[in-house]
Amino acid sequence: MHIPDRTIVICCLLMILSVCLFSCEKPKQGKVVVSEYDFYIERVTKTGFVLCAKGKVKNVGEVDVKKVVVTGNCLSCTEIIRYDGSWIHSPDAEKTAEQQPVINYIPIGEEKEFMIENIAYAGTTSRQKPENIPENLEIIVVSFETASQ
Repeated sequence: MHIPDRTIVICCLLMILSVCLFSCEKPKQGKVVVSEYDFYIERVTKTGFVLCAKGKVKNVGEVDVKKVVVTGNCLSCTEIIRYDGSWIHSPDAEKTAEQQPVINYIPIGEEKEFMIENIAYAGTTSRQKPENIPENLEIIVVSFETASQ
């Protein structure tokens, strides 16, 4: 029995195509969300106060993640320094390690705590703590990497 050359070529091409299709599996992705957070005011000098946050981030993705960077922003703060209890935040300023903590490793489905210091600053002429926390605040995950399996 003799198999024509055309049939052999078609079978080979179909095998190569099927191998390519089955090897193109979608890679698993990581996803990290801020699950809870709370803002608080801390005194840094006699008349100076900083806004800080603490909370948890959760890995809701399909793979373990590492080097999770979290930060906080004050969207309603001003960039003008006044000593009337107004909150100051400069979005263009380089963030320090305290303003952008890194969580080393989070397995799938786990939560890890974070603490962010100095999101915003408020100076006063008295020693009284500012009355209000700014209204338009956010805690965000800046970046993360997927852990090698």
